[in-house]
Amino acid sequence: MVSTTSSGDGGAQADRGNLTQFTDIAIPGGAKMNVDRSLVLGSQDSWTGRIYLETNQTPSTVFELYRREMPGFGWTELSIVRSARNLLTYVGDDRVATIEIVKTNITGSSVTITMVPKHTVAN
Repeated sequence: MVSTTSSGDGGAQADRGNLTQFTDIAIPGGAKMNVDRSLVLGSQDSWTGRIYLETNQTPSTVFELYRREMPGFGWTELSIVRSARNLLTYVGDDRVATIEIVKTNITGSSVTITMVPKHTVAN
């Protein structure tokens, strides 16, 4: 479950400490979670849903962070798209993670991480 604190802009945002509940993915330094746009079911390394992060890092920096760090969390890169909407897809033992990175202002970006169970087809 995500707890919230009031932010100065009138929106609810999680403390950086609350992002530590996500132990199975990379989180950009200084990122803040927009709780109003996030939906998380579960915790630790078995959560599903969507988290929406806001960071002051460039999309390129965030993109390279995920490419560099996700394998260390046990994820295998499945596909990448570099464009105005950067997309990275990773597969793990029992879940699939899709990461979308979009430029939000001069130096910042938004990161949407969608985590879903991996569908297994029985033979």
